[in-house]
Amino acid sequence: MNTKEQGRSLIFIFIPLVVIALLFQIIHLSDFMMENRPNLLVLILVFFTTLNKFHFGIETAFITGLILDLLSGAPLGINALICAAHVYIITSQFKRFSLYALWQQSILIMILNLIINVITYWLEHIIGQSYYEVNFLLPALFTAILWPLVNFLCLLLAQTFSISLKEEKKNI
Repeated sequence: MNTKEQGRSLIFIFIPLVVIALLFQIIHLSDFMMENRPNLLVLILVFFTTLNKFHFGIETAFITGLILDLLSGAPLGINALICAAHVYIITSQFKRFSLYALWQQSILIMILNLIINVITYWLEHIIGQSYYEVNFLLPALFTAILWPLVNFLCLLLAQTFSISLKEEKKNI
């Protein structure tokens, strides 16, 4: 299989997963889950941007966040900022993120999610779009708990569709 077909297959897995994550972000759930909803879209974006072959990390995260803004009716750019910030911090500060143990990745995702949610709440408060009874800890915790499952399912999908996730080096 040549690399062009592998890259195309990676996109064919990425797009349906992003659509499913977008649907999970906008569906109506019970009150407890609405307040403590894990950020599945960020987890999908983080998984694909930590791959060596996926070269459209921050741009894809920003555009996907804008699509979520449009679908959810949030102030334009808030979810784009959330998605792009997660991807930017992980790709710029933690270049060997995929080499960490899964529990270390989960803790890192929880801390980043907590910090970015606080910054987002602050920005929403400045523009007058937030409410005062916001819970930051449980959504970050649920997102971290969901990371091993998302990681496993994405790896399983890649294995099912025979996609190589690492870039092969060619001997010239």
